[in-house]
Amino acid sequence: MIRHLSAIIVVAALSIFAATASLAQSPLATCFTSAGHRYHLSPVLLYSIAWGESRMDPGALNRNSDSTSDIGIMQVNSRWLPMLANFGISQEMLLDPCTNIGVGAWVLANEFYRRGASWEAVGRYNSPDPQLGAGYAAKVRVTFEGLLADANGR
Repeated sequence: MIRHLSAIIVVAALSIFAATASLAQSPLATCFTSAGHRYHLSPVLLYSIAWGESRMDPGALNRNSDSTSDIGIMQVNSRWLPMLANFGISQEMLLDPCTNIGVGAWVLANEFYRRGASWEAVGRYNSPDPQLGAGYAAKVRVTFEGLLADANGR
């Protein structure tokens, strides 16, 4: 398994939306691109996470067994709300897809900072449990690599 995403991110980050029709035609392509640029992340990776989390549903709201909720297109966990309040971001604002994508990118960027640009960090976006995170990262990776293959005409 590829441990580091850095090489893939450098190659894919700017050109993939132009080459991948499904992403380029998404009304949220600008949101993924802007968030990716801001946090030095692949917009395709962000899209892959949003697809896996909500199937691109900006109004998605899921209640978890630990009494937290996952909100919006990137399923930002409600445990972030106290910290986000310091930046003027409320739960209602997370229902705006561009705001949610930006916050999801911020969460992922923090995981990359802690763990390096790795699939482990992608897994931690979803769960602090390493085994649950590994399963999640594997699903995101399948989507991500599929989008890259589509972009490269494979």
